Amino acid sequence: MSNTNTTFIISLSSATKAKLEHAASLNERSESALIEEALTAYLDHEDEIVRSIKQALDDAAHGRVVDHNVAMTELERALRPSSGH
Repeated sequence: MSNTNTTFIISLSSATKAKLEHAASLNERSESALIEEALTAYLDHEDEIVRSIKQALDDAAHGRVVDHNVAMTELERALRPSSGH
């Protein structure tokens, strides 16, 4: 992946622009740096969600699933307060 920057033109509401300016000022960072950080975090999060969904679909297609009743029993057992203390 290259470190070359690319310029994009985006449209923001005046309220969002004001929030961005305020955050940039508070953090002593450029608006561009904040946008890049936020967009990178969003894209990384979305990528993880898509990977998780694809893995779950593959698991289901190959029978790697747990019966609902078994899962609920295990969950209830895990959440039950222990009586040993």
